[in-house]
Amino acid sequence: MEEVRYLDRVIAYIVGFSWDKSNGQSYLDSYLLAGWSFLVMLGEISANSIYIIFSW
Repeated sequence: MEEVRYLDRVIAYIVGFSWDKSNGQSYLDSYLLAGWSFLVMLGEISANSIYIIFSW
């Protein structure tokens, strides 16, 4: 499980870095986006969860 956390952080860092350069988004937003994308990739998010995340 620790490996997944680490990988998620690496993805978040990469996304955060490129996101900041192009869109001026905050690092937190990029982290959430990367984490969500990672979970979707693993197929662990349902439609309800996606709705909750975007309405939050």
